[in-house]
Amino acid sequence: MKSVKRSSVMVPSCWGFTLIELLVVNTDENRDIFPAHRNQNERDNPTTALTNRWGTAVIGYARTQSNLFHCPAIKGQQLENGVPWVWAFDCHKVGYGINSYFDCFWPYLVGSVTVGGIRFDTGPWFKRTNVKSPADTFLIGDGMPKADGYWSSSCWWPNGCMNQKTSARLEVLGPFEAGGRSVSSSLFIQ
Repeated sequence: MKSVKRSSVMVPSCWGFTLIELLVVNTDENRDIFPAHRNQNERDNPTTALTNRWGTAVIGYARTQSNLFHCPAIKGQQLENGVPWVWAFDCHKVGYGINSYFDCFWPYLVGSVTVGGIRFDTGPWFKRTNVKSPADTFLIGDGMPKADGYWSSSCWWPNGCMNQKTSARLEVLGPFEAGGRSVSSSLFIQ
């Protein structure tokens, strides 16, 4: 997939520039802090989490044009890993997931996971200026609903995978099938 560079952000050309610009403006106006992956400015609330998530936190900058969150490769009903779904601008079927474990951890207060003997700690309100290696920092990627049909808007790193055999219990990050070919996009802070 072709990428283009604008300012200091590498963006897949099919995304245009809008989605990353929404996040940049949002962080600029919020003390450099990434939006919460869900429950912006409130404690964990499963009911309001359905409509109060990172996408709704930044869409106001785009005059509520939800089609900016619609990957052009997703047309009609999708069937990934045995999960049927149709795109919608909601937390379950939007198709773009944000790095909710490291960049957008709120509404949780602290998190830690050990992988291969290395401990990874995280917490809420991560700042864009704290990124140590922008090209290595995953921000947004194609996300399909989990096996239960929920949460394509979140890429929860400890549960992330691209392996269809393990996806029944893990969050799956692209690729999608489109026109008989596999397509996937990821955005890194650059």
